[in-house]
Amino acid sequence: MYKKTLTLVSIFLFIFSSLVFSEENNISVSKMVFCQEVEELQPIKIDSTFADTVDKVYCFTKIKGAQDTIEITHVWSRKGEEMARVPLSVKSSSWRTWSSKQMLESWTGQWRVDVISPEGDVLKSKSFEIKK
Repeated sequence: MYKKTLTLVSIFLFIFSSLVFSEENNISVSKMVFCQEVEELQPIKIDSTFADTVDKVYCFTKIKGAQDTIEITHVWSRKGEEMARVPLSVKSSSWRTWSSKQMLESWTGQWRVDVISPEGDVLKSKSFEIKK
């Protein structure tokens, strides 16, 4: 009887841990855009190319699937060099959040933002360009 109980408990724990693990890793980015403003939780002036005179670029993301409050990170890179790392809270299963980067006129070229999960995985990457 003891072996059967131990076996059943082991099976239950395995199934439970698998379900919890899959719920935690069910986070996805359903929307990711670059824009010049965010108003009333909506991205404004969406684009993938900006003039070198732009003051600030926003990375707007919609995150799906969080079961609890979690933290994602926006990692901003220019020409392969990390320029900023911004932690952002996600507080529901459908959550809109954004970060921004102040731009200098000399920062032309390719930019990329990686959305990083709490476990450190890249959920999504997207690029934009600053042109003269």
